[in-house]
Amino acid sequence: MTAYNIGPALFLEDIEAIQAVIRVARQNQDLAYLIVVNDSNQVVAAFNPKDAEATRFFVTKSNSVSRDGKIYQLARPIYSPTNKPIGQLYLGFSLEEIIIENRRFVTTVSLISFLVFLIGMAAVFGFSTLITKPLRQMVKTAKAIANGDMTKRAVVSAQDEIGILATAFNQMVDNLASAYRSLEDVNHYLEKRVAERTNELRQEIEQRKKIEGALRGKEEELRSLFELSKAPIYITTKEGGIVWVNEAF
Repeated sequence: MTAYNIGPALFLEDIEAIQAVIRVARQNQDLAYLIVVNDSNQVVAAFNPKDAEATRFFVTKSNSVSRDGKIYQLARPIYSPTNKPIGQLYLGFSLEEIIIENRRFVTTVSLISFLVFLIGMAAVFGFSTLITKPLRQMVKTAKAIANGDMTKRAVVSAQDEIGILATAFNQMVDNLASAYRSLEDVNHYLEKRVAERTNELRQEIEQRKKIEGALRGKEEELRSLFELSKAPIYITTKEGGIVWVNEAF
């Protein structure tokens, strides 16, 4: 639009008209520089020409960004009323506000991303705690049961998957405790029977010892009678073989 408005003034070489168009363009607060060049490549009018030189505006033939990234540069041809190229318009717009806004946007997005990350981590931690706490409780209960405490049971806090698992775990422990009690009863019965049988065997042994002692006494008594007897005595087998005789014999 600026190049279109400058065209008639540049064709008539009306510098005041050109300046009037430039004043209108300067109302854009982002305008960094404006250069009007005729077809002889001579500067006819300018706004902030030093800034334009610093960005090497004359190299710009189309839209581009300056090397420092702070100026957006545009180049547009200026035409006469007869649609003949009579010059070139160079514009530069400051990107400071956009850069600042972009930094704010990046900071905001980063902050939001960080907050979302924290919320996500908190949610994951809470969900993990919600799941792992009952599991840790069951592990603790299992260790206590392994150490012999059959009174421990897992806590059923809800009827979800963890609650169903805890209920099944408790049923398994109940069955295990019942089997353990039955085994203890059998062990107690066997220990009792072993003790009773041991006592019976001890009594039998003592009785046998007494009988053996009595027999040995009788044997010694009979042996003495046979040995001291004046009558000849001998013992034979059924076939008549002599197996024992006394001194008298």
